[in-house]
Amino acid sequence: MDSGRFLFFLTALWLIFSETKEFKCFRLLFLGIIYACLALVRAEGILWIFVLMLIHAVFVWHETKEKTLSSRALRLFAVIFLPLFVCSVFVSPRLIQMYHLTGYPVVDSRQSNAWKGFTRDFTDQKLARDVVRSPQTSGAVQKKMQKIVSYENDGGSGAISSDISRILRQPRFYKNFVQSFFYLYLPFTVLGLLCYAYQKKFTFKLKILLLSILLYNLLYFLLRAAAGRYLLLNVCLAMPFTLFGVEVVWNNLNKYFSQAYLLLIPIGIGGIFTCCYSMKHMDEKPYECFKTASKYFSNFSKRNLKVARPVVLLVGADRGLGYYSDVNVIWYSKLGLNQRQRISDIAEQGVETIYAQYWTRKEMPSRVHVDYVVVDNKNCRQELDECRKLFHESYDEGRLTVFPVF
Repeated sequence: MDSGRFLFFLTALWLIFSETKEFKCFRLLFLGIIYACLALVRAEGILWIFVLMLIHAVFVWHETKEKTLSSRALRLFAVIFLPLFVCSVFVSPRLIQMYHLTGYPVVDSRQSNAWKGFTRDFTDQKLARDVVRSPQTSGAVQKKMQKIVSYENDGGSGAISSDISRILRQPRFYKNFVQSFFYLYLPFTVLGLLCYAYQKKFTFKLKILLLSILLYNLLYFLLRAAAGRYLLLNVCLAMPFTLFGVEVVWNNLNKYFSQAYLLLIPIGIGGIFTCCYSMKHMDEKPYECFKTASKYFSNFSKRNLKVARPVVLLVGADRGLGYYSDVNVIWYSKLGLNQRQRISDIAEQGVETIYAQYWTRKEMPSRVHVDYVVVDNKNCRQELDECRKLFHESYDEGRLTVFPVF
């Protein structure tokens, strides 16, 4: 739940910021419980625990700078491992439950899927290398395994640069990052930052808060999680800077206008912004291509007789296709289906359903064939060209191109 992430992340920061030079065991025990809640409420919560532990360590090391090195090290050990121990105690029942269900000690099914994908890719690569080196392997099998090995080794640094460019090419993240500070508050946030820097009022706590904002957004940036709801916490984290910017503007305008007139300005502007922003999100035109694309999915018979809805390999576009078009979606991305599998191989051999999004779980087999490939033709030109060579028929619907797989 997003609300749970906001609550427990902010509570953990508050406990860290309230840390004093005196050691208080109760605060650390409570922090461990908050860590456990954060890990249980979101799949990426375990990552936030390590981020918060890093922030806590830096904060405590600074607060205890007047003490001896040995006492600082002992205090640092306590503030790191005591909350972590408490967290593990509260999380362990869930770990045991998920281990019996999935075979992996995780707290969320998405973590088990990621673990499966990583171990399978590593095992496949090792197996392929062993088969290629074996003189007893037939020519056809050796050629197929060589294809896997060569695709893994293709480019060397070129593959790394491709991954970096893919991470940097996130226009949706940049847009939602700016929006997450709320347009009405953003000028005051920037002004507050500049005034703090100009007046040299950046306290250590404010620096830690700024570090928290940077780490929070960096993690979602690296995960390529660009949905606006993930970044909404920014407006809360940046509120001290925003309020200082408001204070600067208020003190300067108060010299020329009465407070009664000044209060009408934020009320009026806030009302206009709220109405415009609400009306904008009532418009569903950005999702029309998902709805209209569904008409193509009923023109051809499905290859999967055991599932009620068509199976779509979605390349690059938003996962909302599954919601608006009523299809089973396999998401072809770094966070979904591993892109080391070629689209041609997926079309021929099918794909495991652990990468499924918006799937009717009751009818989900372990492996399915793909009925359609849908490509975001604006952001995935390379994959679009590959699909045009593979499939004879295609249909354009806005920013989506639909390819039936025969």
